[in-house]
Amino acid sequence: MYMNYSNKDYIEHLRRKYPPGTRLQLSCMEDEFPVPPGSMGTVECIDDAGQIHVDWDSGRSAYPGVDSFSRLPVPKKRTVMPDELRF
Repeated sequence: MYMNYSNKDYIEHLRRKYPPGTRLQLSCMEDEFPVPPGSMGTVECIDDAGQIHVDWDSGRSAYPGVDSFSRLPVPKKRTVMPDELRF
């Protein structure tokens, strides 16, 4: 996602909101060869221009000009109880 913000405070806000490893789901992308809506990906980083680098699960790495996405919730870790252990 390309944002080109020059405000360093806003870029830091983006970095806190979307740290590396954050999962995203694409709503739409305006690009000549867009990633399909509903695609999921992982944030790699946010550069100093405010560009969000996403590695899409489809294998594409896309840095589009305009797109819309939502942050996916972090999956909860499941605790395995001793009676559930099987050998």
